[in-house]
Amino acid sequence: MTKKKTIITSLGLFAAAALIGVGGALALTAMPNEVNALEESEDGYTLIYTKEDLDTVFKDAQYDGKDIRLMADIDYGGVQLGQYGFGGYTGTFDGNGHVISGISTQINCCLFQSIETGATVKNLTVELVNNNSVGNDFYGLCWTNKGTVENVKVVIDTKGVATNSAAAFSQNSPEGSSYINCDAIFIAGGGNTMFSYFRDADNSNPTFENCTYKAINATGSTIEGFWAGTTNTHDGISEAQSLVHAYVTEKTVDLVAGTEYEVTAIGIGLSEAGTAIWTTDSELITISDETTTGATLTATGAITKPATVTVTYKDGGATESAKILVTAIAATDVSAIKITAPEGSEEIELDETVELTAALTGTVYKSITWESSNPDVVSVAQSEEDPLKATITGLAIANAPVTITATVEVNDETSISDEFTVNAVTELDGFYVNVLIADGAGIATDTAGVYINEAWSGAGINQFFQGEYLTINGTDKAKANVESGEATILRSFIPTRLLHDDQIGYVTHIQFATNEGGYWGTSFRVDNFAWNTSTHEWNNVSLEIYQIDQIENKWDTRSLSSEYTAAFDYLFENFDSVRTTGTDYKGTPLEDSICGILDDAEKLDAILTGYEALTDEAKAVLDNVKDPLKSDPESTNSVSDTINMLMAESNAASGKYAANALNPTSGFNTNAVIVLVTFGAAALLLTSYFIVKRKHQAK
Repeated sequence: MTKKKTIITSLGLFAAAALIGVGGALALTAMPNEVNALEESEDGYTLIYTKEDLDTVFKDAQYDGKDIRLMADIDYGGVQLGQYGFGGYTGTFDGNGHVISGISTQINCCLFQSIETGATVKNLTVELVNNNSVGNDFYGLCWTNKGTVENVKVVIDTKGVATNSAAAFSQNSPEGSSYINCDAIFIAGGGNTMFSYFRDADNSNPTFENCTYKAINATGSTIEGFWAGTTNTHDGISEAQSLVHAYVTEKTVDLVAGTEYEVTAIGIGLSEAGTAIWTTDSELITISDETTTGATLTATGAITKPATVTVTYKDGGATESAKILVTAIAATDVSAIKITAPEGSEEIELDETVELTAALTGTVYKSITWESSNPDVVSVAQSEEDPLKATITGLAIANAPVTITATVEVNDETSISDEFTVNAVTELDGFYVNVLIADGAGIATDTAGVYINEAWSGAGINQFFQGEYLTINGTDKAKANVESGEATILRSFIPTRLLHDDQIGYVTHIQFATNEGGYWGTSFRVDNFAWNTSTHEWNNVSLEIYQIDQIENKWDTRSLSSEYTAAFDYLFENFDSVRTTGTDYKGTPLEDSICGILDDAEKLDAILTGYEALTDEAKAVLDNVKDPLKSDPESTNSVSDTINMLMAESNAASGKYAANALNPTSGFNTNAVIVLVTFGAAALLLTSYFIVKRKHQAK
């Protein structure tokens, strides 16, 4: 017997007097306002029937101390709960033998933030699935358990992702907490995987009574792992030796009438003597090819109200079952197709990927194909698992839009299609990390770059970005003089689409790395030096990597001043594009001269104007960046020397920063003589001598 709980909101008695004629009074009284709340049982439990009910108690702190009882299985369909569900829970949560499934793994994700002293969670099964390739640091039931967990199963399906630091029940369980008749179940699918009941061994000392663990295809899981490395005894916890759970990979299935559909199931702990029985409550569903690992379902007609398919495992005296809810639509020829994409997908950056989906009206067709109008700029790859999905990838920067077409062949006579237009952005959105690698560090600079780690946000970003090098003279890697000696200048571009500005100040880290898997130095939090909290934009940053102790091979990463960033940004923007265009620039060999720059008024103006805009501190950085000629690699010229030479020769001409600015009548300097040769129709004619001052001249 249950009762509907009613909340009466009273506005109180409001009186207002108004004179009417000689006088009078008018009294206004508000009527009660009834608000429907969650149902409550006679014994005081708040009753949960739906996902919406459960979301309500998660989000409302008034339920943290309430006794709660599940009245039905609840499937979240692969969505994330957020970091925590309940806050400090102090009541009794009775799962009533039901399952909360389809919770997508997330960093620090769990149902309860804390199960407090005196609180109880019981008679519940929780199933998590790794839809986001999160490799570590997630927890199934709670962050902290200080109370009692009884008759609870936690199942984690990693979807084949190698997983470490994942705990079935909690991050920590201090002394006084207890687990009674609990099962931790992990479906790993391969990889060196380590799971545990709880994660923080140093701050955990619970008691166990009749608890088990079972890991499927998890090569790294042991009793020590499940105990999270603690040296305490393992009394009360052991590996399951019999059937403990029935698990289906899909809780809901939508069928097309007349089309076969395979479903998968696992009997956790099932022996070779165990059996599986498949049943349904609908006359419109036929089941074939039944095994202990799956079956084939076929609907003979439309099913609007979900039917139930049940797999029941029996092994010895143990019985476990799992349910699949099934709907079906009638078979009709496809009559329309519409390509759908995530919001903001109309533009795609270099190396960015976007998933497209073809939504069909109708169900019957022969095939579907995807095509890009310019696959060299934006490629399209059809999913092998689901032909209605395709992934587009930005391969190049282009000014023209690219059309993605999905075509459905309905039958031999009929095909229909839809188009999606995407623009390859002309300017990448992101920021650079500049790195100085000390020559004495012993790092293979050809494989070096930076590593982004944003796993703590739940996005699971762990990606290496190859560095590019500055080659000022067209061949050799540019060098800068730093505290530890000469260092190679490198930069890596980080697309901001991979980062999450709502997590800034909490999660994102940058680390120096190589593409061979080595990592060096301190992991800097991005917000410490790259995120501009005033403009909410990313700033280019500079790091220095140098060796502290060659014997112990210790490394350090430190953030350099903004002057380094400004100087290196200037170098890459103004010099690299000129000096790496080939063996010559506008006919002038790079290994002999920079006269080619003087022939380009626009480029010359950009170089000198940009230099004048730098601070004195940034210019001082350029004083320590070498600018050797290829023909004279031992030269000690700096970038500042080169720029001052360009400025002096330009100012000697008729206009500031004018093209062809070298003055052949200026004083002869034996440091460099450039002979320009013009080919005539019949003979070679020596036209002029250009005298280049390569040394810095004080003004």
